[in-house]
Amino acid sequence: MSRNLLIRAGVLCVSLLPAVAQAEQAELSSYEKETLALVKTQRGVMEDVAPEGKRIEAIDVVVLDVIEARDPAPRLLNIVHSNSRDAVIRREILVEVGQAYRDALVRESERNMRALRQLSLVLLRATRGRDDKHVRLLAIVKDVWSLRLNTNYRFKAGQLEYLFLQPAEENLFGTHRQVLAAFTYEPDTLSFGGRVADRRIAGSRYQAVIDANGIVGRESGKAEGSFGSFQYGLPLFSTQQRWSWGSHVLWHQETTRRHVGISLARFDALSTPQDDAIPHEYDTDILAGQFSVTRSFGTSIKHDLRVGLSVHRSVFRAHDLSAYEAEAQREYVDTILPVSDTRNGPFVQYHLYSNQWRSLLDFETLGLQENYRQGPELYLRVQAAPRFLRSSRDLIRYHAGTSWTVAPAGGLFRAYASAALDLELDGAVVSDARLQAGFRLATPRLGPASFKLGRFVYDATTIYRPHNYLNTRVAIGGSGRLRGYPTGYFVGEELMAANLEFRTRPIQLWTVQLAATAFYDVGDAFDGWSQLQPKHGAGAGLRILLPQLGRSVIRADWGFALTPGYRASSPLEGLLITFRQAFATPSLNALGVTTSNQ
Repeated sequence: MSRNLLIRAGVLCVSLLPAVAQAEQAELSSYEKETLALVKTQRGVMEDVAPEGKRIEAIDVVVLDVIEARDPAPRLLNIVHSNSRDAVIRREILVEVGQAYRDALVRESERNMRALRQLSLVLLRATRGRDDKHVRLLAIVKDVWSLRLNTNYRFKAGQLEYLFLQPAEENLFGTHRQVLAAFTYEPDTLSFGGRVADRRIAGSRYQAVIDANGIVGRESGKAEGSFGSFQYGLPLFSTQQRWSWGSHVLWHQETTRRHVGISLARFDALSTPQDDAIPHEYDTDILAGQFSVTRSFGTSIKHDLRVGLSVHRSVFRAHDLSAYEAEAQREYVDTILPVSDTRNGPFVQYHLYSNQWRSLLDFETLGLQENYRQGPELYLRVQAAPRFLRSSRDLIRYHAGTSWTVAPAGGLFRAYASAALDLELDGAVVSDARLQAGFRLATPRLGPASFKLGRFVYDATTIYRPHNYLNTRVAIGGSGRLRGYPTGYFVGEELMAANLEFRTRPIQLWTVQLAATAFYDVGDAFDGWSQLQPKHGAGAGLRILLPQLGRSVIRADWGFALTPGYRASSPLEGLLITFRQAFATPSLNALGVTTSNQ
């Protein structure tokens, strides 16, 4: 019945899609239209409808205050905020005064700027110049609050499961440099640290990020570990760029624990008659680094060839298990503890992707343009890890992934598949293999032409591990893919999840964007497909976007478990308040697929 339900939901969404439309001018939200009209009126300018090839005589920058006259807050608050400098905004634009106007580069500049944490709204428009041969470029941006307390949290079933606080100056003196402190609360630990980031060192394209954090046990007050990273390099900041390079080092030492809600999970061995109740915790020690150089080819279809050296050491140690029976100890280690492994060696990577984009509205954020790459994407990566470089085993790791994206009439369809395989050279044995496939389908907005009501979003993904030497596991439940259950309630080697949402079109209150959703979730984490028992949940939620604070929505979902035999511990068990949509649009990367919270 579960499979029939998923098939019917998918067919319903497909049937709502009209024929694929050709690329079109990006639709603006009511908030963006209002902002553009306001700025054009204030500056007394008119748009140039045919700017291509004309000489750029000036770039006019308008940085909107965090708190404007139309915002529901006193403008006095702007005193403690540093607006982005005009020169900082101009350096992000890929065309310059005196050059010919190229719409492709202007649109790419918009996309790049929307990815910056310091900006929420970004609009670049050509305006009339002094004559028919000249044009001006108007750049309208809205800063997010720079001197701020960044937060992320997960409030579930009336209990705080996770809290992240980050006192930050994210736009130091208007330069987009970041200086941040950090505090993280989890059920058993507290962590403290900081971060410094400069993505344009001395005005160049070189960037550096340093962060370091310490971990303390909540009850013991003793140090439990630390984590951090260092990055330095020259990224691919434009499709016109040919070379880039980067280096990255990270470490992570901690006591890893699995929680169900705020309670420490316990392991009960099948090989013993009693409930063993072994705490689900072990020590983790990870050290990794990578250096790579990339050569980029092509324009409309891009080909990136990367070569580099990667080192990765992971060590996992069980805590003292002497109080438990020998059978329970062995089963705990075999089932719960990941396998320690070291893999050092060179790699080569090929990335093919289209340079065609569509700007869409109300997918992951509300009332702000979002950019999605269209067409094909492909990753191929091969890494050798020989013993003579101190690897644990002689092996070759293969990665492959592909996706295809189209955006018909304001909707979106993306299908993907990825695979990873470890081939041990001693005996040509496959020790690890991971396959993932899925798709995302968002319909165009539905409803009368005068006011579209909203869209359906259907997302399905599955993970299959025919070989699992490293004993990798995944959890699902509570926060995203399967709402209505405790966080991380279901655990297994493999995963199946499908989600259907109806997301309303946002309404604007001052500049705040408000929307609602109704959802139905199906999913399970399991060991072997014969053990698959889909769980069901349904509910409704609210979404709020504050453009003064960023592009991520605040999410409040109330889900209800529908699986026969399952009883919620309280009526609030399915209530969740956190950030970001429940399941993000899947994106392909060199090592797999990023989908979302489980």
